[in-house]
Amino acid sequence: GIRESLARRYTLHGMRCLVTGGTKVLLPSSFSPPLELGSLGATVFTCARTETDLKTALKRWTDMGLEVHGTVADCSKSEDRERLVQEASKEFNGELDVLVNNVGTNVRKPTVDYTMDELDFLMETNFKSSADIPFGLLAMVTMSDVLFMQ
Repeated sequence: GIRESLARRYTLHGMRCLVTGGTKVLLPSSFSPPLELGSLGATVFTCARTETDLKTALKRWTDMGLEVHGTVADCSKSEDRERLVQEASKEFNGELDVLVNNVGTNVRKPTVDYTMDELDFLMETNFKSSADIPFGLLAMVTMSDVLFMQ
């Protein structure tokens, strides 16, 4: 199929990738950044808000022969973002090739109806995490490429 054809033409073998928001995607369940990167030979480190989500995703990907690792981290929380950066840095011995900063959320109602708690949650998840994670990584790892998605 198309995946096998692409894998022959493109490779990420030996690349170390950190993917936030990797276990929940809006697209069909067969597509996810960790699956795509891992299918091209990358080693992937990702996170999920719950241990159940993390274990389910990691099992699915490792059963496919992919090298994917991860940790439980809620990217809406500063302390979890910091721990995610530390654990990814440890997993990859302080080196990172690709960051897919894919975490994001929304509140499904008109913006004018947001409570301050909902607005804070959105800002922590969508804005602060998009700065904290790359800046934290810059201080801890050697990076060669960054793919920024938000």
